Amino acid sequence: MNGRSAARRPMPRAIRPPIIGAILCLSLLATHVTSSHVTAQLPPVGEAPLSADVQLDDIGGPERSHLDTVEAFLADQQWDEAVETLRRLMENEGDRIIAADGQVRHEPGDFVRYVSLRRFCQMRLARMHGEFPEALALYRRRVDPLAERWLTEARAGADASQLARIVREMFVSSFGDDALYSLGELALEQGDFALARDCWMRISPRFYTPELADPPIPIPSARPWWPALKGADLNNADRYGPFLAEDAAASAPPQRLVYPDTDLSLADVWARLVLVSIIEGSPDRASVELELLRRWWPEARGRIGGREGLYLDLLSAMLEQSRTWPPLPTDPWWPTFAGNDRRNRVAGDTAGTEFRPLWRAPLARLTAESEIVGEGRPRVAESADALLPYHPVVSNGVVFVNEFTRVRAFDLISGQPWPADSMRAGIFDTKVEPAEAVTMRGNFVGVPRSTLTLSGDRLYARMGSPITGRAQPEEVLLEQRS
Repeated sequence: MNGRSAARRPMPRAIRPPIIGAILCLSLLATHVTSSHVTAQLPPVGEAPLSADVQLDDIGGPERSHLDTVEAFLADQQWDEAVETLRRLMENEGDRIIAADGQVRHEPGDFVRYVSLRRFCQMRLARMHGEFPEALALYRRRVDPLAERWLTEARAGADASQLARIVREMFVSSFGDDALYSLGELALEQGDFALARDCWMRISPRFYTPELADPPIPIPSARPWWPALKGADLNNADRYGPFLAEDAAASAPPQRLVYPDTDLSLADVWARLVLVSIIEGSPDRASVELELLRRWWPEARGRIGGREGLYLDLLSAMLEQSRTWPPLPTDPWWPTFAGNDRRNRVAGDTAGTEFRPLWRAPLARLTAESEIVGEGRPRVAESADALLPYHPVVSNGVVFVNEFTRVRAFDLISGQPWPADSMRAGIFDTKVEPAEAVTMRGNFVGVPRSTLTLSGDRLYARMGSPITGRAQPEEVLLEQRS
């Protein structure tokens, strides 16, 4: 029988960082071939045409034409045609992307937020609640039986993935708000506070600041209440009264997908938003949200935090108790870029910290002289002739830095090379200077950045040149074996 074998591309190197007092163990992951008769060559990297434009898998003319047709159908009250066109778009092209504002062209330098076409169509369905309620009712009659079955199954099995599927595919069904509520409950149980808050915030436009024709203060509309009211004196009725009125008109945030007409108790949902702020250790935010609960639903009752009673009393007591709680356990170290794999970790308590350099170590200097996207523009926190490309990680009192051709380690407190007998602080070194590997000939797009990731007792580093180009066709030599 005939068979083929070929060498694979080299895998990223993995370095096992030792624990203090242990012996350094270097473990490199490398590909290999089982037959000596098989050879392979990596494709040469050719010159790539440079462009500051980003290529996106956005929708094309046919899809935009269908969206225009939907608007025409709605204007003519052809509800069935409008709904079915949107459903076909979501089913066939839902993963492609579109600017959230629906515009085709934007001014240079504009910030453009993209969403999936599926989400964009759901946003259009949500707006039908106020514009074309007959069309929304028809859509719900079509999808509600399946959405209800999925919801029942998901709740019975505490299946977060099934709940997320309802939110993703049938958000505006009659059961989309129920799926959001249950998904938030599961997220809170698992300690995913950000997901819990996101689910509950999307249940009602009431959870966002209202849009007023003549606002007395410059509070932006359609924003979450906490950022808008942070630091505000809510007792100043003259300034904040119009915004805090229970009957203030609330509309869905523009370019956001929010359930338009939930029949869930808003007090129940808002109480859980206060709860998640308390549990996650955000007392200032919880205080603002608790004040809004007092103004809007002072008599609301229910079960929360394992107790039953007035939400206001239960949550006020919990907030007061939380001030004596020990901080949530966190990894004392910094294992990857931005602290975690979601790139959103907040540093722990820095009280008493002196924000000044404790020690210095020279690293290879890189520049952005020929970078065409940022040419002539001020750079954030760095200059073109002195980039800050390194993102260290910290574990067990050791700082690791990837210099593209070597991984260096330093004692966190003293800044001395680690291990102590390493004069250059290099626990892995290719003997090539970083400047040689990161050679910027001609113009280029972007600047080099080096990262590391710690997982367990392993340290993963992407080594070598960060420069990419347009690869030529692969030349892999295969030997037919019988």
